[in-house]
Amino acid sequence: MRIVRRALLVSVLLVGSSAIAQSHNELGLLLGVESIPDHSTSSTSFPIGFSRSSSLQVTYARGLLTGDKAALLIEVPVVASPSHSVTSTARNTPVSLATLYATPGLRLLIAPDRALSPWISAGGGYGFFENSEKLASGVPNPDRFRSTGALQFGGGLDFKTPLHILFPIGFRAELRDFYTLDTPNFITTVRENHQHNVIASGGLVLRW
Repeated sequence: MRIVRRALLVSVLLVGSSAIAQSHNELGLLLGVESIPDHSTSSTSFPIGFSRSSSLQVTYARGLLTGDKAALLIEVPVVASPSHSVTSTARNTPVSLATLYATPGLRLLIAPDRALSPWISAGGGYGFFENSEKLASGVPNPDRFRSTGALQFGGGLDFKTPLHILFPIGFRAELRDFYTLDTPNFITTVRENHQHNVIASGGLVLRW
């Protein structure tokens, strides 16, 4: 996170004295895959594993400053991943998990006028977990939902194209880590009290 903060600070220097206010808007519509590292229970160290889940992402962004070498945007990525399977020999754990993140932040875009523009992003906001209605043992889950704070950092590459259907259309590939400050409620106690949630995605970008 220290490196990301420094990079965003450098972005202001890159924009420099030639920077101007920028009313550029964009909407990213992305499909991806979320991966969550395994956990383990704290008492007898039973592993808790997660399958990958498809993800749906919508990201709105608006330009703040732009220059010859870089641009700074404010963005709000919202991502949902509904279909993680949860496996464990601990019978009082849930059998599925859905996730949701909404993390406003800043994006530094390099070479904004070129066909290929790399970028990095950092932000923070809200994370939400929903577990299965029943536990692996078959009994009803007494505590299915959990809200938590979330930090987001990542990067990607934007591809400009000559396509224009109502709006100019481009493509994006990205990788983000939505780092939650708490874990889903596993009913049993787990060793970790935070969680990396890594999402690789790609899709369309509409600009106006």
